[in-house]
Amino acid sequence: MRDDLLKERILRVARLEEVAGRYLTLQRRGTGYVGLCPFHADKHPSLHIHPSKQFFKCFACGEGGDLFAFVQKIEGCSFAEALKKVAGIYAIENGELKIENRARRREIRVPEEKDDPERVRAILREHGEFASLLQPYVPADEVLRETYRLFGVGVAPCEVPFAYQQMRLRLIFPIRDDAGRLVAFAGRRLTEDLHTAKYINSPASPVYRKGELLYALDRAKEAVRAKRFVFITEGYKDALAMHAAGFTNTVALCGVVFTDEHARLLSGYTRRIVLLLDADGAGEDSMARIAAAFMRGGEDGTGPTFELSRMQLPYGEDPDSLLHKSGPALFRRQIAAALRLALLESYERRLLRQITKTVSDLSLCLSCEERISFLSSLAKQKSRLSRVTTRLGRNVVV
Repeated sequence: MRDDLLKERILRVARLEEVAGRYLTLQRRGTGYVGLCPFHADKHPSLHIHPSKQFFKCFACGEGGDLFAFVQKIEGCSFAEALKKVAGIYAIENGELKIENRARRREIRVPEEKDDPERVRAILREHGEFASLLQPYVPADEVLRETYRLFGVGVAPCEVPFAYQQMRLRLIFPIRDDAGRLVAFAGRRLTEDLHTAKYINSPASPVYRKGELLYALDRAKEAVRAKRFVFITEGYKDALAMHAAGFTNTVALCGVVFTDEHARLLSGYTRRIVLLLDADGAGEDSMARIAAAFMRGGEDGTGPTFELSRMQLPYGEDPDSLLHKSGPALFRRQIAAALRLALLESYERRLLRQITKTVSDLSLCLSCEERISFLSSLAKQKSRLSRVTTRLGRNVVV
């Protein structure tokens, strides 16, 4: 089939959002979709897809174009090769469309799509087959080796099924839901080649949506229940470093956005959260947004609320880098010390809220007996606050 005829036939059935959804996790926004741009180090969704125009544009790095331009850029291939790749997705051969059933395409999940049990089974089966191809990966730090083995981390070989070609020669983190089902993968580049995306994630599907899943929860949930709180880290490697050091009540976000579904998921195990995000500007911004969502009970204010603490690591460090620099023994002491400080600061904030409420309620007291009772409570709260601020090395006057 000549290229122009093949292109015409592809455009009759292909959708940019479906093809892009094989490489990216897309979210509906208005009449289009947004996602993290794979063409630069994107921390906020900058890539916009316009379904009506079948056009994409990144408003951060400027990349844009049609369906074939997207495939060419992300695959690093020629136009002719992009044609063949898209034709393969839609099973177009010898001028005929072999597969027309939308349920069998690897398209993005939209809210209206119903979960097809057959499709779910097929996805889980394909994930299992891909995981079986991963080659062993041995981290340089010995303390990490057993944890990486338990979590099934490995390197994708050159020869993989078409649907996983973007994962080739990447460090693969299998992602499981809280029930232990293998629902997705995250592929991290093994080199510091800035021309390729640092991470490539499985597309959204009936079994995988970033906003409804926390990495490592399947292995962390019993420890979370036992210790009655959970550490939340920003990345897969950070969660694995924490597990390797013995802090097995640790999970990680699969993206940078915290959702109501994350809160509801965690509320089944604990209501105490310790945020342990990267100690840099981006991590602090993420921590502030997540803290606000936790404290107000989600985006609509109706979800579960949590007691929240925020841990501080040395600036520029994350759990993975700190474990590498410090070694397991010192790392455990550093995390324990940072945790004690974080919990103490949480207690301080709680006491300040209690004092504010007591002072407010005092104005409503009508009798001397009520005022004496409230003043007694206020004195006790201020005494406790004084002891806490002394331990924190502060001089707070209330």
